[in-house]
Amino acid sequence: MDITVVKIIDIVTDENEETGEVKTHKLYLPTLIYKRDVESIHPGVCKTGRLYKNVSTIKTYQGDNYTVVGNYKELNKQIKDKYRKPI
Repeated sequence: MDITVVKIIDIVTDENEETGEVKTHKLYLPTLIYKRDVESIHPGVCKTGRLYKNVSTIKTYQGDNYTVVGNYKELNKQIKDKYRKPI
C-alpha cells in the first residue's frame, strides 16, 4: 500500500507591480508516495524541542520532505514490508 499525501501549493493569481502586493490561491494536489521511495520517517519537532504526537515528516530519496498528520510509528508500519528493515 502506498501513502497518499496532499500537497498544498500557492499559485500567484494577481501581482501589483507598483505596490508589490501579491495575491495567491492555495491549490491542493493529492500525491502518491511509493513505499520504495521513502528514505526516513521521523516525528515533527516544535520550537521548544518537544515532539509532536501526530505530526510526522517523511523524507524521500529524491530529497522531498512531506509534513503529514499521523504518528510516525503508524506510518512506519504502513510502509514496512518483508524486503525492508524498519526505519
